[in-house]
Amino acid sequence: MLKFGRTWSVAIGAFFITVAFVIGMLTRWWLVVDGDNDVLAEFIEHRSSWATVVMKAATTLFNPVSAIVFSLLAGAVAWSWTKQWKKGAYIVASVAVSGAITQVLKRVFERSRPPRLDQILLETDFSFPSGHATAVAALAVGIVLFLSYRGYHRRLEFVVLAIAAVIIATVAASRLYLGAHWFSDILAGTLIGAGTALVLIPILPASARSRSISATS
Repeated sequence: MLKFGRTWSVAIGAFFITVAFVIGMLTRWWLVVDGDNDVLAEFIEHRSSWATVVMKAATTLFNPVSAIVFSLLAGAVAWSWTKQWKKGAYIVASVAVSGAITQVLKRVFERSRPPRLDQILLETDFSFPSGHATAVAALAVGIVLFLSYRGYHRRLEFVVLAIAAVIIATVAASRLYLGAHWFSDILAGTLIGAGTALVLIPILPASARSRSISATS
């Protein structure tokens, strides 16, 4: 069962990354352009002073560099906790590999950011895909999967998953609110981050719970 689960996880992760690439090829399609413009306009229309403070904090706290630092810390804790270096390396690799994929795709598609007048924090490098969305998705999903393969109680996994979803959604919203990205940038980045964490699952050793299930199936 464990082998079947890992195989499907890798396949789903690869599918996510492929979809992100397809989105990149469609960013000049009028339907995507119109949708991106509509979403950005909606966020701009609902700006307020307090929301700007929150969104600036979210986008600063979970920038790609911070995500790498967080992954190193989480990886060190995972290694110390489990005494298995591969589990720590998995979290770091999820963030690092997804970041590398994002940087390659930025240069492949060379998509421009939203207009400068719409940006609260000016950014001028390529827009697609979102590095913030990629990094936070890879980090959050990587930690959730680490706990899952560690064999902890389902309730703990659910709590961590809920927290991860809130963080991913908040960072994604912050990038749109601040005018730093188009919606399709965010969607593709999230898919790449989550997809990379899924593709790299074979790095994780099997948990005691998973081995027990596999032995009885």
